[in-house]
Amino acid sequence: MNHSGARSRNRTAKGPLLAVMVIRCQSSSEKSTGIPISSGAAMKYDDASWHYNGNFPSDLPSAAGATHIGMFLAWMLLNKLASEELLEDAESEVAALTKRELTGSAFVISMLDEKLTDQEFNDIGNAFALAYYEGLNNDSRYIDDYLLAFSVTQDEVYSVPDTWANFDKLSPLMDARFAEWQAMGKPEYIV
Repeated sequence: MNHSGARSRNRTAKGPLLAVMVIRCQSSSEKSTGIPISSGAAMKYDDASWHYNGNFPSDLPSAAGATHIGMFLAWMLLNKLASEELLEDAESEVAALTKRELTGSAFVISMLDEKLTDQEFNDIGNAFALAYYEGLNNDSRYIDDYLLAFSVTQDEVYSVPDTWANFDKLSPLMDARFAEWQAMGKPEYIV
């Protein structure tokens, strides 16, 4: 990660709409705690290019493919689930996001090379991202909540404007899912 702009990582995997490419190694610490521990290989949750290079509306800018990713990232950062590395490397950008001067998708695009990986989150954050954002068999509860919050269909997912007002519509659903996940003992997936 660099301190002056977008990160450069070797990420070439592509997938279908709202898919998640996951590379995981279970460590002995994970076996005892149930919380994924990074093993050095980045686990990619999402990539805006998977969306705008796929079946994407021609009337929308490619940045619209990062809106749902950015709202998730913003919620995670605001709820203290970011990795120490991200907080250190993007200190001023995290501060701007916290002050709502920068949206989550702008952060994803400018600082994370349009990608969301396990390097962005702490251990609890990664466990929640796996349970909620990825979901069992890529059946994401996050996308369910996103569609519900904005009363859109899967075909309209990219039409949601990237605004803090929209983030505020989604945030209570994410708060509830996080509380539910914790109350259930932090299961691997929310089903």
